[in-house]
Amino acid sequence: MTYALTRHDGLLSSELSASIAKIRADFAPWFKVATSLSNPGMRVLPVLKPNKTSDQQLLAAALYGRVLTYFQSTYVLTERGLLGDARAIVSVAVETTVVLSALVQDP
Repeated sequence: MTYALTRHDGLLSSELSASIAKIRADFAPWFKVATSLSNPGMRVLPVLKPNKTSDQQLLAAALYGRVLTYFQSTYVLTERGLLGDARAIVSVAVETTVVLSALVQDP
């Protein structure tokens, strides 16, 4: 199964929406799961209130925002058929999550 990009405009093509729609339809259950994970994550972000005098809390809040951005970047790259790029971002997201977990567990 291939998803073609236009020859002239690539990812900036106005014709890309048809390819995105096909990918989203072909993998609808996975996009549904991703959305169900992203939405609660976005609701948490604006209510994070790290103590401004705690480097640990400030770093944890910043890393949380980064991991959420990585997650959503993976979503966007995947729906455009850029699986190699999405995998690279997943790797960075996992590494950041490990650091965040260690930070939270070891004050």
